[in-house]
Amino acid sequence: MAWSAYNIKIPYTVLAGRKDVEETIRITKELLENIHTLGGVSKSFLYEHLQYKSIEPSFCDRVKKELLACMKDKDSFAYMEGCEEWERMMQEVETTS
Repeated sequence: MAWSAYNIKIPYTVLAGRKDVEETIRITKELLENIHTLGGVSKSFLYEHLQYKSIEPSFCDRVKKELLACMKDKDSFAYMEGCEEWERMMQEVETTS
């Protein structure tokens, strides 16, 4: 499943409510692996009559970094503390800053 900016919030809201560590890891990985698809909505037939600039890879890198920074700072993700895989993903913020 390719992610877009429009279908990010709901899964995280549900996962945070459930405090589902494994599913949070899975969805976060999927989101980060597909960050380059953020402009995908512009390819919809509904918007084919509009002109869009292409999204630069550097923009996707910034979005990825900002998403990880938000996840690291949010109280909503406190349930992920102690999960080694999550900690590695969050360290990426520090190493790419």
